[in-house]
Amino acid sequence: EVYLIELQGRWNSDKARALAEYYLAFSRKHKLTTKVIVFLFDAKSNPQSVFRDGTITFRFKIVHLGRQQARKYLHFRYPEIFPFIALMKGAEKIIDEMEQIVYSSSSSRSEKADILSAIAVFAGFRDKKLSRKLRDRWREIMIESPVLDEIKAEGKAEGKAEGKAEGKIEAARKMKVKGYSIVEIAE
Repeated sequence: EVYLIELQGRWNSDKARALAEYYLAFSRKHKLTTKVIVFLFDAKSNPQSVFRDGTITFRFKIVHLGRQQARKYLHFRYPEIFPFIALMKGAEKIIDEMEQIVYSSSSSRSEKADILSAIAVFAGFRDKKLSRKLRDRWREIMIESPVLDEIKAEGKAEGKAEGKAEGKIEAARKMKVKGYSIVEIAE
């Protein structure tokens, strides 16, 4: 038996159809008994756990992480699930305990940085102030996260691309003011 797990910050009506399509493709390819579970970050939405289109009916399980009690999952002591616990009710009350478990775990320093960074990011789905507080508190170790390095690199690349595009637009404007034709500007 295989579980297909989908993580969703916000639900939209097209998601159920996409899950049904993915389920069918996966089942056809692997020929395994498959169950679909959606972990939904948004505690306020109430999506249906079934998709019907007149011909097929597809059912899946929805777990509203924002409706779960955080303390109930802390006893597993798996730092890798802590970012999801940060989405749950009462997470703000056990952040210190999660932090202690992460720091005392056998994970490498960069893995600890990734876990703490993910906790801070995921906490923002429930409480922006808590997310900022955690980011400020864990800043020194979060900076060591390879994941954050990748995000920063992507941001720099996007900034450079935008800067080049803006530069070309500005150059084209200046050429137009000087009387160049559209053909000359395009070259």
